[in-house]
Amino acid sequence: MAFVPSQAGDVPAKDAKPLAEIVKTLEDRQLGMITEMEFDDGKWEGKVCKAPDTCLSLQLDARTGEETKRKTEKSKEDTPPAETAALSGILESMASKGLGTPIDVEWESEGYWEVEVLADGQKKKKKLKIDPVTGDVRS
Repeated sequence: MAFVPSQAGDVPAKDAKPLAEIVKTLEDRQLGMITEMEFDDGKWEGKVCKAPDTCLSLQLDARTGEETKRKTEKSKEDTPPAETAALSGILESMASKGLGTPIDVEWESEGYWEVEVLADGQKKKKKLKIDPVTGDVRS
């Protein structure tokens, strides 16, 4: 029997772009530091901060990666330090290590990426703490 998630809108469709590609597109556009990305209700939602107190909330089409909605907001988001590796590279590294399919990424003020992945054949969600420089899983 095939796995059918209870909240299908929270799991990317097979033809959705991988999060690493979505993030790479945002990095190339140089909108600011990505502080979070999440798959929700059939789309990627993210937050990108350029100024210390100004961020963009974005919605992106899951299949094309095109921006469908943008909102500027005042925010006191913690952002990754400058020496942090590109998030797209970290996500690609996670995929190559077989750690699961990332569906939620958030920068934590303690100095790591918290990444929620679908694992075990896409049947379980688990959270990983990822080093922002090396991309390794922290215990």
